Amino acid sequence: MRPGSGPGDGRRWPTDGPGFALTALRAGAPVVPVAVVGAEEAVPGFGEIPFLARLLDLPRFPVAPLFPFPAKWTVTIGEPIPAPVGPETRAQRADAAGGLCARTRAALQDLLDRELGGRDNLFW
Repeated sequence: MRPGSGPGDGRRWPTDGPGFALTALRAGAPVVPVAVVGAEEAVPGFGEIPFLARLLDLPRFPVAPLFPFPAKWTVTIGEPIPAPVGPETRAQRADAAGGLCARTRAALQDLLDRELGGRDNLFW
């Protein structure tokens, strides 16, 4: 995911580009899904100021509290997802990257759902 972008409300994984999947394919490395639950309550976004973002040439300018709220964070590391071996053509690489993206998104969503379902309280 791009820096500064997030899954919105922290409950759903966004559709993002296949850059990480193409990198994993080229390197022959697995993708390890990592879900973080709690950060969205510790530093909630109250909105954005598009004018300042344009003025400062930033992708966005969020409005958030100066200090984080107390919140329990849970970091869950999922099982590695192996990258397909040996796509030869550009079309095969694109298909393989798309499949790896879909598997990664599904794994991340499962991790988020599991952690959010087991949470009793935001703060401990």
